[in-house]
Amino acid sequence: MSSLCRIKTRPLFRRNQVTYSLPESPVRLTFVQPNGSREIVVDSIGKSIMDFAMDSGVEGIEAQCGGAGICTTCHCYFDERVFARLPMANEDEREMLSYISNRKKTSRLTCQIPVVTEYDGFVIYVAPRELR
Repeated sequence: MSSLCRIKTRPLFRRNQVTYSLPESPVRLTFVQPNGSREIVVDSIGKSIMDFAMDSGVEGIEAQCGGAGICTTCHCYFDERVFARLPMANEDEREMLSYISNRKKTSRLTCQIPVVTEYDGFVIYVAPRELR
């Protein structure tokens, strides 16, 4: 399991010539790959879940449309407890999700979900590439 912390606030410490810093409002999200490997990402609120993943190099989140919600390359799954706490998908997102052959009841496009502090600790399951 790798842990990434990339944010642009005050320096916290230096290790191997890399400066690490703490986010102003840190939120920790865990991305689980289809093979079961996990990556914890710590970043600030206000970004989308897709931006969290892209800024930290999480594999499997491609974001071909740049977060416009017009592709499905940021498709992920959530467990039901987490899914119930997310904002409802709008009509455009629901339409895009309808094009995914093996979507689940808890499928979402991560570009459409802004991160708030209440999401700290959430686990996000990256959909297998062939299912997007």
